Amino acid sequence: MNNDDELTIYCARCGAEMKQSSRYCMKCGNLNYDHPDNAKYKKLEKHSGSGKYVVGSKMKIESEPNGSVVVGNNMGGKSLCFWVNMFAFLGVMLVTILLALFRYSHNLLLVVYSVYPNIWLCVSIFFVFFYGLELMYMKANKPWYFAFIPIYNLVVLAEMAFDKKIWALLYLVPFGPLIINYKLGEKFGNRGILTLLFGVIDYLVIGYSSSVLYDGYRYVESSDDNAVEKDYGKKSIMRKLIAFVFIASIAMFIASHFTAFMRGADTVKMQVFAKQASMLISKTRKAVDEGEYTCDSSNHNDVMYFIYEDVKEDTGIGNHDMFGYVKVAINGTEKTYSVYLTDSNNEYTLYETLEDEIDVEKVEQVAGGENRPSSGLVCSLD
Repeated sequence: MNNDDELTIYCARCGAEMKQSSRYCMKCGNLNYDHPDNAKYKKLEKHSGSGKYVVGSKMKIESEPNGSVVVGNNMGGKSLCFWVNMFAFLGVMLVTILLALFRYSHNLLLVVYSVYPNIWLCVSIFFVFFYGLELMYMKANKPWYFAFIPIYNLVVLAEMAFDKKIWALLYLVPFGPLIINYKLGEKFGNRGILTLLFGVIDYLVIGYSSSVLYDGYRYVESSDDNAVEKDYGKKSIMRKLIAFVFIASIAMFIASHFTAFMRGADTVKMQVFAKQASMLISKTRKAVDEGEYTCDSSNHNDVMYFIYEDVKEDTGIGNHDMFGYVKVAINGTEKTYSVYLTDSNNEYTLYETLEDEIDVEKVEQVAGGENRPSSGLVCSLD
Protein backbone atom coordinates (compact mmCIF):
# COMPACT_ATOMS: atom_id res chain seq x y z
CA MET A 1 0.00 0.00 0.00
CA ASN A 2 1.37 3.41 -0.97
CA ASN A 3 1.99 6.07 1.64
CA ASP A 4 3.94 9.31 1.91
CA ASP A 5 6.80 7.67 3.82
CA GLU A 6 7.40 5.05 1.15
CA LEU A 7 10.79 5.05 -0.55
CA THR A 8 11.11 6.82 -3.88
CA ILE A 9 13.11 5.02 -6.58
CA TYR A 10 13.97 5.92 -10.16
CA CYS A 11 13.06 4.20 -13.36
CA ALA A 12 16.08 2.40 -14.86
CA ARG A 13 14.94 3.40 -18.37
CA CYS A 14 13.81 7.04 -18.22
CA GLY A 15 14.87 8.14 -14.72
CA ALA A 16 11.37 9.18 -13.65
CA GLU A 17 10.45 9.03 -9.96
CA MET A 18 8.24 6.17 -8.83
CA LYS A 19 7.19 4.49 -5.61
CA GLN A 20 9.06 1.41 -4.46
CA SER A 21 5.81 -0.60 -4.57
CA SER A 22 4.96 0.43 -8.15
CA ARG A 23 4.87 -2.41 -10.65
CA TYR A 24 5.84 -0.18 -13.58
CA CYS A 25 6.86 3.37 -14.45
CA MET A 26 3.89 5.62 -15.16
CA LYS A 27 5.96 7.64 -17.64
CA CYS A 28 7.48 5.00 -19.92
CA GLY A 29 5.89 1.75 -18.78
CA ASN A 30 9.21 0.10 -17.79
CA LEU A 31 8.69 -2.75 -15.31
CA ASN A 32 9.99 -2.43 -11.76
CA TYR A 33 11.78 -5.76 -11.33
CA ASP A 34 12.20 -5.20 -7.59
CA HIS A 35 8.44 -5.70 -7.24
CA PRO A 36 7.78 -9.34 -6.24
CA ASP A 37 5.07 -9.75 -8.89
CA ASN A 38 7.55 -8.76 -11.64
CA ALA A 39 10.48 -10.89 -10.53
CA LYS A 40 9.49 -13.72 -12.90
CA TYR A 41 9.71 -11.36 -15.89
CA LYS A 42 13.29 -10.25 -15.14
CA LYS A 43 14.79 -13.13 -17.15
CA LEU A 44 12.95 -11.81 -20.23
CA GLU A 45 14.62 -8.39 -19.93
CA LYS A 46 16.87 -7.54 -22.88
CA HIS A 47 20.39 -6.40 -21.97
CA SER A 48 21.89 -4.27 -24.70
CA GLY A 49 24.91 -3.27 -22.58
CA SER A 50 24.41 0.43 -23.34
CA GLY A 51 23.45 3.20 -20.98
CA LYS A 52 24.91 1.48 -17.93
CA TYR A 53 26.19 3.90 -15.29
CA VAL A 54 29.64 3.39 -13.81
CA VAL A 55 30.49 5.38 -10.68
CA GLY A 56 33.43 7.65 -11.36
CA SER A 57 32.79 7.88 -15.09
CA LYS A 58 31.25 11.37 -14.69
CA MET A 59 28.38 10.33 -16.98
CA LYS A 60 24.81 11.33 -16.40
CA ILE A 61 22.95 8.68 -14.44
CA GLU A 62 20.54 6.90 -16.79
CA SER A 63 20.40 3.50 -15.18
CA GLU A 64 21.93 1.76 -12.20
CA PRO A 65 23.50 -1.62 -13.08
CA ASN A 66 23.50 -3.08 -9.58
CA GLY A 67 20.25 -1.80 -8.17
CA SER A 68 17.84 1.11 -7.87
CA VAL A 69 18.78 4.67 -6.90
CA VAL A 70 16.80 5.81 -3.85
CA VAL A 71 16.65 9.16 -2.07
CA GLY A 72 17.77 8.55 1.50
CA ASN A 73 16.11 10.73 4.12
CA ASN A 74 17.90 9.40 7.18
CA MET A 75 21.63 9.48 6.44
CA GLY A 76 22.48 12.58 8.47
CA GLY A 77 23.92 14.31 5.41
CA LYS A 78 26.76 12.88 3.33
CA SER A 79 28.19 16.34 2.75
CA LEU A 80 28.18 17.10 6.48
CA CYS A 81 29.88 13.76 7.19
CA PHE A 82 32.58 14.49 4.61
CA TRP A 83 33.40 17.98 5.85
CA VAL A 84 33.32 17.01 9.54
CA ASN A 85 35.81 14.22 8.90
CA MET A 86 37.92 16.36 6.59
CA PHE A 87 38.28 19.26 9.04
CA ALA A 88 38.74 16.95 12.04
CA PHE A 89 41.51 15.04 10.26
CA LEU A 90 43.29 18.18 9.03
CA GLY A 91 42.85 19.82 12.44
CA VAL A 92 44.42 16.93 14.35
CA MET A 93 47.28 16.69 11.86
CA LEU A 94 47.95 20.45 11.98
CA VAL A 95 48.00 20.53 15.79
CA THR A 96 50.41 17.58 16.03
CA ILE A 97 52.67 19.01 13.31
CA LEU A 98 52.87 22.35 15.12
CA LEU A 99 53.61 20.55 18.39
CA ALA A 100 56.37 18.57 16.70
CA LEU A 101 57.96 21.67 15.16
CA PHE A 102 57.66 23.63 18.41
CA ARG A 103 59.18 20.87 20.53
CA TYR A 104 62.07 20.11 18.21
CA SER A 105 62.91 23.66 17.14
CA HIS A 106 61.86 23.21 13.50
CA ASN A 107 64.53 20.52 12.99
CA LEU A 108 62.92 18.02 10.63
CA LEU A 109 65.55 15.38 11.34
CA LEU A 110 64.57 15.36 15.00
CA VAL A 111 60.88 15.19 14.06
CA VAL A 112 61.58 12.03 12.04
CA TYR A 113 63.25 10.49 15.08
CA SER A 114 60.44 11.49 17.47
CA VAL A 115 57.19 9.72 18.40
CA TYR A 116 55.19 11.94 16.03
CA PRO A 117 55.45 9.68 12.95
CA ASN A 118 53.86 6.96 15.09
CA ILE A 119 51.13 9.39 16.14
CA TRP A 120 50.39 10.40 12.55
CA LEU A 121 50.24 6.76 11.51
CA CYS A 122 47.72 6.01 14.28
CA VAL A 123 45.64 9.10 13.42
CA SER A 124 45.49 8.03 9.76
CA ILE A 125 44.40 4.51 10.68
CA PHE A 126 41.75 5.94 13.02
CA PHE A 127 40.21 8.17 10.34
CA VAL A 128 40.41 5.48 7.65
CA PHE A 129 38.47 3.15 9.92
CA PHE A 130 35.81 5.53 11.21
CA TYR A 131 35.13 7.28 7.90
CA GLY A 132 34.68 3.89 6.22
CA LEU A 133 32.35 2.83 9.03
CA GLU A 134 30.31 6.02 8.63
CA LEU A 135 30.00 5.39 4.88
CA MET A 136 28.69 1.89 5.59
CA TYR A 137 26.01 3.28 7.91
CA MET A 138 24.90 5.79 5.26
CA LYS A 139 24.75 3.06 2.62
CA ALA A 140 21.99 1.50 4.74
CA ASN A 141 20.26 4.89 5.12
CA LYS A 142 21.34 5.24 8.75
CA PRO A 143 22.80 8.46 10.23
CA TRP A 144 26.60 8.42 9.96
CA TYR A 145 27.07 9.74 13.49
CA PHE A 146 25.49 6.57 14.93
CA ALA A 147 28.91 4.97 14.40
CA PHE A 148 30.26 7.01 17.36
CA ILE A 149 27.53 6.14 19.89
CA PRO A 150 28.72 3.26 22.10
CA ILE A 151 26.41 0.22 22.33
CA TYR A 152 23.73 1.86 20.19
CA ASN A 153 26.00 1.58 17.15
CA LEU A 154 25.86 -2.21 17.64
CA VAL A 155 22.08 -2.06 17.91
CA VAL A 156 21.96 -0.24 14.57
CA LEU A 157 24.24 -2.86 12.97
CA ALA A 158 21.83 -5.56 14.12
CA GLU A 159 18.93 -3.57 12.66
CA MET A 160 20.81 -3.25 9.38
CA ALA A 161 21.30 -7.02 9.34
CA PHE A 162 17.82 -8.17 10.40
CA ASP A 163 15.62 -5.04 9.96
CA LYS A 164 14.75 -5.22 13.69
CA LYS A 165 16.65 -3.70 16.63
CA ILE A 166 15.61 -6.58 18.89
CA TRP A 167 18.16 -8.80 17.12
CA ALA A 168 20.90 -6.84 18.94
CA LEU A 169 20.32 -9.32 21.80
CA LEU A 170 22.42 -11.74 19.75
CA TYR A 171 25.47 -9.82 20.96
CA LEU A 172 24.80 -11.31 24.40
CA VAL A 173 24.92 -14.96 23.33
CA PRO A 174 27.85 -17.08 22.13
CA PHE A 175 28.52 -16.77 18.39
CA GLY A 176 25.76 -14.14 18.19
CA PRO A 177 28.07 -11.41 16.83
CA LEU A 178 29.22 -13.81 14.11
CA ILE A 179 25.62 -14.40 13.06
CA ILE A 180 25.00 -10.64 12.89
CA ASN A 181 28.16 -10.17 10.83
CA TYR A 182 27.11 -12.88 8.40
CA LYS A 183 23.59 -11.47 7.94
CA LEU A 184 25.00 -7.96 7.60
CA GLY A 185 27.28 -9.13 4.81
CA GLU A 186 24.34 -10.80 3.10
CA LYS A 187 22.51 -7.48 3.10
CA PHE A 188 25.48 -5.90 1.34
CA GLY A 189 25.52 -7.99 -1.80
CA ASN A 190 25.74 -11.59 -0.55
CA ARG A 191 29.16 -11.17 1.04
CA GLY A 192 28.25 -12.86 4.31
CA ILE A 193 31.28 -15.18 4.34
CA LEU A 194 33.67 -12.25 3.86
CA THR A 195 32.08 -10.23 6.65
CA LEU A 196 32.01 -13.30 8.88
CA LEU A 197 35.71 -14.07 8.39
CA PHE A 198 37.17 -10.57 8.21
CA GLY A 199 34.74 -8.53 10.32
CA VAL A 200 35.54 -4.82 10.53
CA ILE A 201 38.02 -5.09 7.65
CA ASP A 202 35.14 -5.98 5.35
CA TYR A 203 33.15 -3.11 6.87
CA LEU A 204 35.73 -0.77 5.34
CA VAL A 205 35.49 -2.53 1.96
CA ILE A 206 31.73 -2.11 2.08
CA GLY A 207 31.99 1.55 3.06
CA TYR A 208 34.60 2.64 0.52
CA SER A 209 33.53 0.48 -2.42
CA SER A 210 31.16 2.20 -4.85
CA SER A 211 29.88 -1.11 -6.22
CA VAL A 212 28.59 -2.54 -2.92
CA LEU A 213 24.92 -1.69 -2.31
CA TYR A 214 22.63 -2.26 0.65
CA ASP A 215 19.76 -4.62 -0.14
CA GLY A 216 20.06 -3.67 -3.82
CA TYR A 217 19.58 0.07 -3.29
CA ARG A 218 21.97 2.98 -3.67
CA TYR A 219 20.90 5.79 -1.33
CA VAL A 220 21.59 9.35 -2.48
CA GLU A 221 20.97 12.69 -0.82
CA SER A 222 18.80 14.21 -3.56
CA SER A 223 17.15 13.45 -6.86
CA ASP A 224 19.95 15.33 -8.62
CA ASP A 225 21.34 13.11 -11.39
CA ASN A 226 24.88 13.93 -10.24
CA ALA A 227 24.33 13.04 -6.54
CA VAL A 228 26.11 9.72 -6.79
CA GLU A 229 28.97 11.26 -8.77
CA LYS A 230 29.44 14.06 -6.22
CA ASP A 231 29.47 11.54 -3.41
CA TYR A 232 32.10 9.51 -5.27
CA GLY A 233 34.26 12.62 -5.71
CA LYS A 234 34.18 13.44 -2.00
CA LYS A 235 35.13 9.91 -1.02
CA SER A 236 37.95 10.01 -3.56
CA ILE A 237 39.36 13.24 -2.06
CA MET A 238 39.20 11.84 1.47
CA ARG A 239 40.83 8.57 0.43
CA LYS A 240 43.71 10.34 -1.34
CA LEU A 241 44.31 12.75 1.55
CA ILE A 242 44.36 10.03 4.19
CA ALA A 243 46.44 7.76 1.94
CA PHE A 244 49.04 10.52 1.51
CA VAL A 245 49.42 11.07 5.25
CA PHE A 246 49.32 7.31 5.86
CA ILE A 247 52.16 6.65 3.41
CA ALA A 248 54.18 9.64 4.63
CA SER A 249 53.78 8.48 8.24
CA ILE A 250 54.91 4.97 7.36
CA ALA A 251 57.92 6.42 5.54
CA MET A 252 58.93 8.50 8.58
CA PHE A 253 58.22 5.55 10.88
CA ILE A 254 60.59 3.39 8.83
CA ALA A 255 63.17 6.16 8.68
CA SER A 256 63.11 6.68 12.44
CA HIS A 257 63.70 2.98 13.12
CA PHE A 258 66.01 1.90 10.32
CA THR A 259 68.07 4.96 9.38
CA ALA A 260 70.78 3.71 11.73
CA PHE A 261 71.57 1.04 9.14
CA MET A 262 72.12 3.58 6.40
CA ARG A 263 75.50 5.04 5.62
CA GLY A 264 76.03 8.52 7.00
CA ALA A 265 73.40 8.21 9.75
CA ASP A 266 75.96 8.95 12.48
CA THR A 267 75.63 12.73 12.13
CA VAL A 268 71.86 12.52 12.46
CA LYS A 269 72.07 10.32 15.54
CA MET A 270 74.57 12.70 17.15
CA GLN A 271 72.14 15.57 16.61
CA VAL A 272 69.41 13.55 18.30
CA PHE A 273 71.83 12.70 21.12
CA ALA A 274 72.75 16.35 21.74
CA LYS A 275 69.08 17.38 21.63
CA GLN A 276 68.20 14.77 24.26
CA ALA A 277 70.92 16.12 26.56
CA SER A 278 69.52 19.66 26.26
CA MET A 279 65.99 18.39 26.95
CA LEU A 280 67.13 16.63 30.14
CA ILE A 281 68.53 19.92 31.47
CA SER A 282 65.33 21.79 30.55
CA LYS A 283 63.21 19.19 32.30
CA THR A 284 65.43 19.26 35.41
CA ARG A 285 65.53 23.07 35.61
CA LYS A 286 61.74 23.25 35.52
CA ALA A 287 61.44 20.73 38.37
CA VAL A 288 64.06 22.53 40.47
CA ASP A 289 62.47 25.96 39.91
CA GLU A 290 59.05 24.62 40.90
CA GLY A 291 60.38 22.53 43.80
CA GLU A 292 58.97 19.32 42.32
CA TYR A 293 61.78 16.97 43.30
CA THR A 294 62.91 14.75 46.17
CA CYS A 295 66.47 14.00 47.36
CA ASP A 296 67.83 11.00 49.24
CA SER A 297 68.86 13.16 52.20
CA SER A 298 67.66 16.27 53.92
CA ASN A 299 71.23 17.46 54.46
CA HIS A 300 72.16 20.54 52.54
CA ASN A 301 74.59 19.94 49.72
CA ASP A 302 75.98 22.22 47.06
CA VAL A 303 75.65 19.56 44.35
CA MET A 304 72.53 17.62 43.31
CA TYR A 305 72.36 14.81 40.77
CA PHE A 306 69.15 13.91 38.92
CA ILE A 307 69.53 10.44 37.42
CA TYR A 308 67.55 9.39 34.35
CA GLU A 309 67.42 5.63 33.80
CA ASP A 310 65.36 5.78 30.57
CA VAL A 311 66.19 8.90 28.59
CA LYS A 312 64.15 7.79 25.56
CA GLU A 313 61.02 7.69 27.72
CA ASP A 314 61.79 11.04 29.33
CA THR A 315 62.48 12.94 26.09
CA GLY A 316 60.20 11.15 23.63
CA ILE A 317 62.87 10.72 20.94
CA GLY A 318 65.49 8.10 20.09
CA ASN A 319 65.46 4.45 19.06
CA HIS A 320 66.94 2.73 22.09
CA ASP A 321 67.49 3.17 25.83
CA MET A 322 69.99 5.63 27.25
CA PHE A 323 71.30 6.51 30.71
CA GLY A 324 72.15 9.97 31.93
CA TYR A 325 72.16 12.42 34.77
CA VAL A 326 71.95 16.17 35.24
CA LYS A 327 74.30 17.81 37.74
CA VAL A 328 73.06 20.95 39.53
CA ALA A 329 75.87 22.93 41.21
CA ILE A 330 74.57 25.52 43.69
CA ASN A 331 76.59 28.64 44.51
CA GLY A 332 74.50 30.95 46.65
CA THR A 333 71.47 31.83 44.54
CA GLU A 334 73.06 30.71 41.28
CA LYS A 335 72.65 27.26 39.81
CA THR A 336 74.86 25.75 37.13
CA TYR A 337 73.59 22.81 35.08
CA SER A 338 75.65 20.15 33.33
CA VAL A 339 74.70 16.80 31.83
CA TYR A 340 76.14 13.34 31.28
CA LEU A 341 74.57 10.99 28.69
CA THR A 342 75.44 7.59 27.23
CA ASP A 343 73.44 5.07 25.20
CA SER A 344 72.80 1.39 25.93
CA ASN A 345 74.53 0.29 22.71
CA ASN A 346 77.78 1.95 23.87
CA GLU A 347 77.97 3.96 20.64
CA TYR A 348 77.87 7.54 21.89
CA THR A 349 78.72 9.39 25.08
CA LEU A 350 78.46 13.02 26.11
CA TYR A 351 80.72 13.45 29.13
CA GLU A 352 79.71 15.90 31.83
CA THR A 353 79.15 19.09 29.83
CA LEU A 354 77.86 22.52 30.82
CA GLU A 355 74.48 23.51 29.43
CA ASP A 356 75.69 26.25 27.08
CA GLU A 357 78.50 24.03 25.74
CA ILE A 358 76.31 21.16 24.51
CA ASP A 359 77.04 20.60 20.83
CA VAL A 360 77.24 17.78 18.30
CA GLU A 361 81.03 18.08 18.37
CA LYS A 362 81.01 17.24 22.08
CA VAL A 363 79.38 13.86 21.41
CA GLU A 364 82.00 11.13 21.29
CA GLN A 365 81.72 7.70 19.65
CA VAL A 366 82.96 5.81 22.70
CA ALA A 367 81.50 3.51 25.35
CA GLY A 368 80.84 5.66 28.40
CA GLY A 369 78.86 3.19 30.48
CA GLU A 370 76.55 4.05 33.37
CA ASN A 371 79.01 6.36 35.08
CA ARG A 372 76.96 7.10 38.18
CA PRO A 373 77.95 9.99 40.48
CA SER A 374 79.70 9.00 43.72
CA SER A 375 79.15 12.22 45.70
CA GLY A 376 76.47 14.83 46.23
CA LEU A 377 72.74 14.41 46.75
CA VAL A 378 70.91 11.97 44.48
CA CYS A 379 67.50 13.41 43.59
CA SER A 380 64.50 12.43 41.52
CA LEU A 381 61.57 14.28 39.98
CA ASP A 382 58.20 14.06 41.70
